[in-house]
Amino acid sequence: MSYKKSDCPRVLLLAQYDHAGGTRTYAKQLVKFYEQNNFNLTVVAQGPVDDDDMSEYCRSHRVRFLHISEVAVGRVGPGRMPWRLYRERRTLNTFIAESSPDIIVASVGTPGLFLGHLGNGRRSIYVLHTSPEHARSKLKRLVNRLIWKVSIPRGICFITVSQYARSRMLDVWGLDCRKEKVAVIYSSVGSVVVPPEVSQESVQVLTVGHVVDYKNPMFWIEAAAEVVRNLPMMRFLWVGPGPLIDLCRQRVTYLGLQKNIQFVGTSENVSKYYEKCDIYVQPSKVENLSLSVLDAMRYGKPCVVTNVGGFPELVHSGETGWMVDVDDQHELAQRVIQLANDPNERKRMGNSAQAVYASHFYPERWEDEMRKLHDKVLFS
Repeated sequence: MSYKKSDCPRVLLLAQYDHAGGTRTYAKQLVKFYEQNNFNLTVVAQGPVDDDDMSEYCRSHRVRFLHISEVAVGRVGPGRMPWRLYRERRTLNTFIAESSPDIIVASVGTPGLFLGHLGNGRRSIYVLHTSPEHARSKLKRLVNRLIWKVSIPRGICFITVSQYARSRMLDVWGLDCRKEKVAVIYSSVGSVVVPPEVSQESVQVLTVGHVVDYKNPMFWIEAAAEVVRNLPMMRFLWVGPGPLIDLCRQRVTYLGLQKNIQFVGTSENVSKYYEKCDIYVQPSKVENLSLSVLDAMRYGKPCVVTNVGGFPELVHSGETGWMVDVDDQHELAQRVIQLANDPNERKRMGNSAQAVYASHFYPERWEDEMRKLHDKVLFS
């Protein structure tokens, strides 16, 4: 699907992302994808205002970069959908008129964000990295489903990152009659990596992600403490920023386990932690598809994850790692202890995890499926 410069399609990418995380990584992947396939790309981003990295990344790929403030777009809130769509439409129409795109692509983590661009007759792809939630009352559920059906034109195609997210979208947004318009394209985080052999006294457990409530950091601390009481040489590292990081550090200090359990914060070189770790743990309360788990798999690490969201689509319990109940701290601790005590089992599961990644989540597969979908949208 590589186009000649003379007839390359114009794409307007509406990208939402934070300082770190999967939506940011995906936005960069899209920029690279469009450049490699000779699309004429304009990026309109809703991200941190003080973030120069993304704008520099776009400039290095010869892509026009514009920023849109959160205030102008409007926040997502119960009962505010019609008004928010109206505000978004007024704001986004300026960018649409200026760039005159052949196709509009939205890449978001907040369900419903940027849907205000619909209804202008442009071809559109909507990439949702999370999943929508039902309203609390039945009446609001019915109203929301009606709004989605009226507001979303039939020409749009949706991309989700897991079968779990797809089923949630079909249910919450009432898109059952348009199942063929909702595609699952699994993300990729790069080629398989063979890390160097590392000689270390302790077994290291790694978690990567924002230190926020749905990632379950307090649950992680208590499980780690149980492991350390049984195996005092164990080390647990959580890499990533977040609003709960100070509270978590205080809890670790209270337990007197600062040498065993550490919250590293933001790191410019996360790969070194994947290389050195022996076990990867992700205890999230909900997760559509974790790029961090995919990263651990491509590095050949066994993964212990909670049985929620899209994790069953990544981790095959007993083969590439273990899935545990989201409320069972003891089970999580015991699975980590089991792997820590058995290096041969760690090696076997890590090799299996890497093989699964290589066969299902390699970059070329993602690129090929994205090309096919763009051809379908552009020429349907």
